[in-house]
Amino acid sequence: MGGNYMKEKEFKGHPLKLKSLVNVRDYGGYQTKSGTILPKKVLRGAELYGLDSGDQDILMKEYQLKQVIDFRTTVEDQARPDPKLPNVQNHFINILGDDSPVSADPAEIMKEMSQTGAEPESYLLEIYRDFVTSSHAHQGYQQFFNLLLQEKKGATYFHCTAGKDRTGFGGALFLSALDADNDLIMADFLLSNTYRKAYNQQVLAQLKSANAPIQQINMAKVALEVRPEYLEASYQTMLKEFGSADNYLKEALDLTDDKRELLKELYLTNR
Repeated sequence: MGGNYMKEKEFKGHPLKLKSLVNVRDYGGYQTKSGTILPKKVLRGAELYGLDSGDQDILMKEYQLKQVIDFRTTVEDQARPDPKLPNVQNHFINILGDDSPVSADPAEIMKEMSQTGAEPESYLLEIYRDFVTSSHAHQGYQQFFNLLLQEKKGATYFHCTAGKDRTGFGGALFLSALDADNDLIMADFLLSNTYRKAYNQQVLAQLKSANAPIQQINMAKVALEVRPEYLEASYQTMLKEFGSADNYLKEALDLTDDKRELLKELYLTNR
């Protein structure tokens, strides 16, 4: 992607102050080259398992939530299922597939790295390249855009487990399709480190209190955060395989010029 993207401390985003959910934000108000993203239309975050009644009221009443898109695997979904909310459509899109050699679930990443001795950063880079090259991911993110194009009334909430990798890449694609510049795309991607900071610190503190080996703690730290080079790896793979991000959207995800124009009509104002 290149460029001197905005630093996390300079970009706050638009977090939702929910007590029971982690890493939740509203894309409303983001400025792109083609307009301003409408508020209360597209939300992203971590899993909805454990959603309390107060936060449910906020999503249902204030945001008019209409659909939830789940990027997790079958195992993740079965272990911590999304709640069934009244008049909300639940869509399960298994981005990597159950047979994928890599997992984007932080717990599974730590388990895999402990068993194989894989370098944490290398493992994450492989995942982000797979987002671009996997036919399973192509089908999944294509379906993601089709669902966004179909929702014309209320809000969409899309998520994975941590809301940072599969969701982070999906969010980057959404912003890219709306003509956001690379600085904004990367700044939003990195917000997961800010929004998940307290949760991540709690996980690391629990490992330390359990006297976990320092290597395991270091692995966990990598698995719990996002880094610029991860999304850079995705975009470099797009350039190598498709020539550009725009070509990737069109050729791999079937986001035609007409579909992209409709997406802008649905989600942008001040055009």
